[in-house]
Amino acid sequence: MPHKPSPSVDKASIVFLGISTAAAAQEKVQTKRNGVPVIVEVKPLPASAQVDVEAQLSGDILEGGFRSWLVIFGAFCYAFATLGYVYTWGVFQAYYQEVNLRDSREASVAWIGAIQYSLLILPGLVAERFVNPRFLRLILGGASVILLISTFLTPECTRYGHFLLCQGIATGLACGMFFVPVSTILEQWFKGRKGLPLTLFMVGSSVGGTMFPIVLRELLPRVGFAWAVRIAGFLMLFFLLLGNLTLGIRLPAMPLVESQTSSSEVIAVIRLPSQALHCLSTFLTFLGSYTLLTYVASKSHASLGNFAFYLTAVINASSGLGAILLGLLPDRSKFGCRSVLAIPLAGIAAAAVTYAWPFALAHSEACIIAVCVIYGFAIAPLSQPDTGVLPLIFRAFGSLLGAPLAGYVGQASGVGMGVFAGSVLMSGVLTMCLAQFLMLSERK
Repeated sequence: MPHKPSPSVDKASIVFLGISTAAAAQEKVQTKRNGVPVIVEVKPLPASAQVDVEAQLSGDILEGGFRSWLVIFGAFCYAFATLGYVYTWGVFQAYYQEVNLRDSREASVAWIGAIQYSLLILPGLVAERFVNPRFLRLILGGASVILLISTFLTPECTRYGHFLLCQGIATGLACGMFFVPVSTILEQWFKGRKGLPLTLFMVGSSVGGTMFPIVLRELLPRVGFAWAVRIAGFLMLFFLLLGNLTLGIRLPAMPLVESQTSSSEVIAVIRLPSQALHCLSTFLTFLGSYTLLTYVASKSHASLGNFAFYLTAVINASSGLGAILLGLLPDRSKFGCRSVLAIPLAGIAAAAVTYAWPFALAHSEACIIAVCVIYGFAIAPLSQPDTGVLPLIFRAFGSLLGAPLAGYVGQASGVGMGVFAGSVLMSGVLTMCLAQFLMLSERK
């Protein structure tokens, strides 16, 4: 029978990774790993405000009830309107390079999309602290308004700086206010099957990422860029309304919990080899993950014409199938099938097709479509929400730098873009495997 890790070590890791519950956040935790003292102290809640979180999660609402599924539907709608729109960036990249920003280099244009990818994470780390009934509607409603304004202002942009501010920063910030908080809310409603709601949440992003490219592709030649984006904005409005009406938080209102963890304590924890390698693997993985999604439409436009816009939809649709298959595997808490087996294998497959992608451009349309299908299917497990604060921060910075750096490499060498992205993605997968091995060793 495997030896279980000490409870103190588990709690220290949980608080460090930023997923502590209110119950775990009311005590001082001290442990030692490899001679390094780790002390985490969180300011306790007032006695009048303390809530038995586990009782709330297991008592008043049955898992899988109508309200739980209604919340999942709301999260699906949010993912459709936010993540789905961001994952459509490849269509905008191709169109801007040909029309709106044809005087800008492809790597410069890619910064707009990269900022969106990065900001999917960072704002949510702050907004997550306000996930309670007092602030939830204000945050989600305000983010919805900002997203709609930035979307309807995009057709009015005429310069690179306008697009960077409006579609890159404003859209990214608004979408980022949904991703982490909604993922946190879903875990409150499904205590025993947390993989299921997160899977359906990611499927919503895949459906949106499939629909938006098709809508834009069909409308661009008929009504022009301005009205194509506006119609996409009205579609976004519909799903945001559904999300605001159906998503709800399960726990009662509580005062904000302020962490007293110092920078020296964080450094002490990250000095653990497994934690440091986990953060590094996350950075490297996302440094190479978005290159193909960003450039496949623009690079294929010369040979495939307007059909190249559909490749973004193909990737996102295939990603939805991959997310569904991943959701059928047992949760990490049981057998570790996802983290130990499925995710590394998917990462290797994604890296392989990223290597092959520039060479597929020189062959038939079927080869390019096959690459997109395999890539979308394989990238889905890597895109699952992480539960740690530091890994999410490293993910954000990897997403920010990946596509622009690949664009600069591609300017010097055509196939260099795929080699660069595939290499860093493969490095991330290998580092991930090493981190998992060390993590298992530390628990013995």
